[in-house]
Amino acid sequence: QNLEAVTDYMLKKQEETGVSLLWATQNLFSNPRYMNGGMTNPDLHVFCYAAAQIQKVMDVNNKLGGLNHVFWGGREGYQSLLNTQIKKECDHM
Repeated sequence: QNLEAVTDYMLKKQEETGVSLLWATQNLFSNPRYMNGGMTNPDLHVFCYAAAQIQKVMDVNNKLGGLNHVFWGGREGYQSLLNTQIKKECDHM
């Protein structure tokens, strides 16, 4: 409900100013629920929440005429250090 009001206001301001939305993205990493990833999370409830969040952002992006959508998976988590290659990650830093 609040998001609808905010996006209605943003759309009005876009029409008044001519400023357009270039892209949108969703935050699937700062909330503790995503400590093991959003779309890679082994908990089905967290995965579904992330999917719903992505869908909402895509809907908002479409409503505001966004030109692009960024699926940034740069901080997808993992449940244990056994699920990653520490040396490879350090080499990428």
